[in-house]
Amino acid sequence: MKTKLFIKISILLFALFMVVTASKYFASPPFEKSLDQAFNLPGKPFQWCSYSLKDQNKKFEWLNSDLKKKINVRDGQLTAVQISQKYCTVQLENIQGIDLKSVRWEKLAQGFDSAGEIVTLEWDQSLQVFRVSGLPFKSSILYTDLIN
Repeated sequence: MKTKLFIKISILLFALFMVVTASKYFASPPFEKSLDQAFNLPGKPFQWCSYSLKDQNKKFEWLNSDLKKKINVRDGQLTAVQISQKYCTVQLENIQGIDLKSVRWEKLAQGFDSAGEIVTLEWDQSLQVFRVSGLPFKSSILYTDLIN
């Protein structure tokens, strides 16, 4: 009787160990990166502000004055709606290895969501992370576009 109980407990403990080990492995950055490469998922599109033609009076606005000057020079020929279309939809990427408690958020841009509420895009240029409505994300495409 004691031998059967010992075997059953040993099997249960081994199974628990395997479940914990597997869950840690499947949540690891190398595994997520290999999945992204296997399925060719560079990023997921995320529309943080609305750029519908109905809301012409609700415009996208840059809050960072240096960036506003730079983009106005570079994208000066684009209309407000085209600029909104270009910068309101971003490619999301996983945030790995960044302590979000140490991030210093700087307001970058302001727009309106589909419900007409004001939403603000914030960033930390040194860590290359962004945040909208408390949702932090990485977007190397947006970062590269803003820096160049």
